[in-house]
Amino acid sequence: MWLPSFTYSIFASSTQSRQSPHNLCELLETAAANFPTKGITIYSPNAPRGVGTFISYSELFRRAKHNAFLIRGIKNINPASIILLHFDNHLDNIEWYWAVVIAGFIPAISTPFPNDLDLRKKHILHLVDTLLSLICLTSERLEPEFAVQDVLNIFTIEHLRSIQNSSSELSDRGLSQAADDIASLILTSGSTGNAKAVTLRHGQILGALSGKSKLHNTSTNDVFFN
Repeated sequence: MWLPSFTYSIFASSTQSRQSPHNLCELLETAAANFPTKGITIYSPNAPRGVGTFISYSELFRRAKHNAFLIRGIKNINPASIILLHFDNHLDNIEWYWAVVIAGFIPAISTPFPNDLDLRKKHILHLVDTLLSLICLTSERLEPEFAVQDVLNIFTIEHLRSIQNSSSELSDRGLSQAADDIASLILTSGSTGNAKAVTLRHGQILGALSGKSKLHNTSTNDVFFN
């Protein structure tokens, strides 16, 4: 999973400050402030070999804050909302995962849909029942995949970016998350039945990062590959 892999070095950096982060929002904020030029290189399957897209922690934090501002303007969204993220590339997944976290909501990372339309509809309806969520973020290119259902409220990131939003409500929710609060939901592949949602809490993720960082004696100069 890409979340812990690229946060090893962020956590190693943040532990050198006086106070360790209490949640994922603080984790990225600390990395952006203390190591603004460090970041992530993302390699696309369709890109030439060795050519990647680099995004610094400071730029990721800036984009995530801006996108969180857009998410908070979604109609009927509430503090307990779980937001399904359905993308087919790492950059969109990373950017909008952090946007949902900073906005103070719970992201659930989608898996690829079945090609069979009946199975796809069944899968989507199962996700709605499992997540108790009616909100999904995707791209305009992937929006047609949802044509088999009329339950989920689909919001494309292109549409959100076109809206002039002045909402400032819930602006501190991301920073106020406690260790026991749910950070995200990870969906299983569903290969042995319906997909299940695995709960990850802020404290669990930070604890895992801390343990792995200490075990491998990581520093701010280490590079991680996933």
